[in-house]
Amino acid sequence: MDVLSDILSSMRLRGALYSRFEVTAPWAIRFDAGPERARFGLVTRGSCWLTAGCATEAVPLRGGDCFLMFDPSAFVIGDDPQTPTRTCRELAESADVRHGSVIQFGGDGPPAGIITGWFTFDPVSSRPLISLLPPCLHFRFDEERSTALRATLDLLSIETNSEGFGRDLVVRSLADILFVQALRVLISGSTCPRQGFLAALADPQLSRAIHAMHTELARSWTVASLAAVCGMSRPAFAMRFKQVVGQAPLEYLTQWRMSQAMRMLREETKPLSAIALAVGYDADSAFAKAFRRHTGIAPGAYRRGGALENASV
Repeated sequence: MDVLSDILSSMRLRGALYSRFEVTAPWAIRFDAGPERARFGLVTRGSCWLTAGCATEAVPLRGGDCFLMFDPSAFVIGDDPQTPTRTCRELAESADVRHGSVIQFGGDGPPAGIITGWFTFDPVSSRPLISLLPPCLHFRFDEERSTALRATLDLLSIETNSEGFGRDLVVRSLADILFVQALRVLISGSTCPRQGFLAALADPQLSRAIHAMHTELARSWTVASLAAVCGMSRPAFAMRFKQVVGQAPLEYLTQWRMSQAMRMLREETKPLSAIALAVGYDADSAFAKAFRRHTGIAPGAYRRGGALENASV
């Protein structure tokens, strides 16, 4: 399994809500702050502006543009940043948004089409990725690298406007696929961030180290052994990893180990000693100390109570 699939699988990604808008200028929709872990938007036709706290200025969008937001604060999509807004909740009162109904409103101006989605993740397992992603990602896919993404977007657009049997399940599945494909396009394209986790995955050398940590989690990794995997000197690797990812190599490794330990404690019945070995700790005491330092709670207590809300990592 590749690194991105490894992380996304453990995140237990699922779609929570999707809606489709067919609008005519002037129009503007305000999406209030909420507990969602991520927001998604696709402009199917026309053009509009995205105004969000995670962006320093309004972002112009046109047909084919997508955005992913990992900031749960409010944001606005509209034909112009100055257009008075209506809330998504207000607009949804006249449509069954839970089942993908199309919401239509606006004036007599140019038309636009928008599909929006909200994603939720496991709050613990998602942290290794979410904490290293920019709060707002805007990208446009091209013909050469995004045939599959285009096909998924077309299917999602069709399904959100259909009454077919099993539509809700299809929409949720397509949206999950879309999220993965969007990250894939970001990693391989010119819009990939220069810093952060996605940038590291796009880096031919750093990605080797991340892949090694994920595929051999129990191995006693050192900065020197990880540098050797990348074909780099120890100082050069340590500096570059820190600059790109924002964490030292072993700091990232420990964070991922603790994330996997939490997942195993919740989902598996293995003894603590077996889980400790699986995530790279030969001694139970060393594992317990690291776990408490990163979560604020002992492994046994975490397993007994779940205690997601008590985890401070």
